[in-house]
Amino acid sequence: MTATKYPFSIQDDFPQHKVNSDRLLLELGATALAPLVARVDTFGDECGVWFIEALEPEEVALLEDVVAAHSGEPLTHVEFRASTALVGDPKEVTAEDWTDVGGVVTNVSFFVADIDLALGRIVGQVKTNGPGADLRIMKADDTVLLGPVSLPDTQDVWTVFSYTTNPGMPLTEGESLYVVQARRDGATSLAFRYTSFTLLEIVS
Repeated sequence: MTATKYPFSIQDDFPQHKVNSDRLLLELGATALAPLVARVDTFGDECGVWFIEALEPEEVALLEDVVAAHSGEPLTHVEFRASTALVGDPKEVTAEDWTDVGGVVTNVSFFVADIDLALGRIVGQVKTNGPGADLRIMKADDTVLLGPVSLPDTQDVWTVFSYTTNPGMPLTEGESLYVVQARRDGATSLAFRYTSFTLLEIVS
């Protein structure tokens, strides 16, 4: 299976010209696409909906129907649990291979009653020059929490990004180390600033 992204224009494809990643994930989770959904990313005008494998034509049509009906309004039953800063001042990434950008040691179960209903969101600003740069969040045991995410070429302009995981991401009971890593992988430059990780929980 190869993870596959389906990109949509927030301005042109969504009826209210806005996206709420938490709502969109739950809307997709209420369809036959639920077992295949990986995450939802937003980057500038693009909303990328990721699946663990390529969709069949009828599944793409279902995805397009969900996007066409999406209101973009915040969910009233997703609650903030915790947030931590990962990068403050601009941090350059000079390595071609994976290198640590920021991280945190935290006890997720202290903040979240049900780990299976947790959502993780990383948001900040990135500046790239040239294609190839990637981002991911790892646990200390090398389990991938989010990503790898391909970062678009921003042509050396600071651009806001937001990536949200699917509910049920592989969090761990007790204290754990979570590390944000990035690599240039062909891009001529890559930098982050004002980047944080937020923990949310779906509540009934």
